[in-house]
Amino acid sequence: MMGKYTYAGIMFFTIVFPFLLSFDKKVNFRQYWKPLFQAIAPVAAFFILWDAWFTSMHVWWFSEEYLVGIFLYNLPLEECLFFILVPYACLFIYEVLQAYFRYSFSLAFTKGLTYALLGGSILLALWYYDRAYTCSVFVLLSFLLIFFMVKKEWAILGKFYPAYGISLIPFLLVNGLLTAIPVVNYDPSEQVYLLIYTIPFEDAFYGMLLLLGVTWIFEQRKKTTLRLN
Repeated sequence: MMGKYTYAGIMFFTIVFPFLLSFDKKVNFRQYWKPLFQAIAPVAAFFILWDAWFTSMHVWWFSEEYLVGIFLYNLPLEECLFFILVPYACLFIYEVLQAYFRYSFSLAFTKGLTYALLGGSILLALWYYDRAYTCSVFVLLSFLLIFFMVKKEWAILGKFYPAYGISLIPFLLVNGLLTAIPVVNYDPSEQVYLLIYTIPFEDAFYGMLLLLGVTWIFEQRKKTTLRLN
């Protein structure tokens, strides 16, 4: 690979095409940069703190030969950028799906999928209560899904699920590179150790948690921005 620029290179290719296509006239994603970064900032801050905590616990760690060598506390700079660049790329997909197709799942299907995800998350959190990564992901996802249900944000969920399904392709590609090289290493005793190629099963739901949080704040801030304009 690229030695110490490996993780940085993966992040560059994650963002370069969504950024360039943000100027597409139909999507015009750049008009939403302000609400987008208002949404990313608090969620990224939470995930960076969580990431730093789990790194200190050795739930996961990083191979320094693939890093540029700049650290914020115990996290490589590239890892911090992950929580900014990946949501940008995935929210771009979310907006493209709406701009070109206005596609969302039906209310009935959205509710059924949400109840299934909530039930599965609660069961996994209880069953694997002693595994830090598994339990934390599914506890937090359970709370976030309950929040959406209480707020009756079915419309956002209906748009989010298909966009997330598409986003899983590049998300798993990026994670596949990070875990196969490996740039990121995991303690198998802190997870289910069910792998998608070299990717922990939990990563797909960790990604859902990250992107669902950003999406909700983005939708709220976007309404405010459009109202003010």
